[in-house]
Amino acid sequence: IEMSPDGTMFACGAADGSVRVYNSRTLELVKSITSCDNTINNLAWDPSGNLTTVCYDGKIRMYDGKLFNLLKEINSTTPRIYSIAFNPRGGTFAVGYTDTSIIELRDASTLRVIQTMDNKGTAYQRDALNKLSFSIDGSYLVASGTCRVNDAAEKIFARIYSNGGRGPYVDVPLFESGTFDIKPLPNNKMSVRSA
Repeated sequence: IEMSPDGTMFACGAADGSVRVYNSRTLELVKSITSCDNTINNLAWDPSGNLTTVCYDGKIRMYDGKLFNLLKEINSTTPRIYSIAFNPRGGTFAVGYTDTSIIELRDASTLRVIQTMDNKGTAYQRDALNKLSFSIDGSYLVASGTCRVNDAAEKIFARIYSNGGRGPYVDVPLFESGTFDIKPLPNNKMSVRSA
């Protein structure tokens, strides 16, 4: 479930490939979209109010935030795309996968990859950094999931990329088990939850 930038709507994705958008005040259904034939893994609103979905059919789809017509659709790098997070500054978004620790920074207008993030130093390159969130001010990107630093006995870590996701990173050990979700807090910090 994700709230629109202006707080007037929220959207939720389902296992049947549908997305439902609701009025956040009245809880009335605003629109139901059939986005794909598979599970909607994640969805996110961009700062202008467009809604974007990712699904195990390997597609990234962007819908306009008023009528929810399909604006753009593009194939992801692998079909196992799992998460998406928009930079609140605009211009970019990050995607994560379940079958690799690669994170991509993409252009918000074209949906194309503009940078592949450094995933070096993870214990297993196939472990996921697929829980993503930008800070409230967009100055940094936090990624976590099931990755451990170099040794499988180490804790699950969060990787924090500076410069809106374009800069160097620092790893912060967090949990014994995987990260479930990451959300930005108003004080420009993060809330990270373990499974």
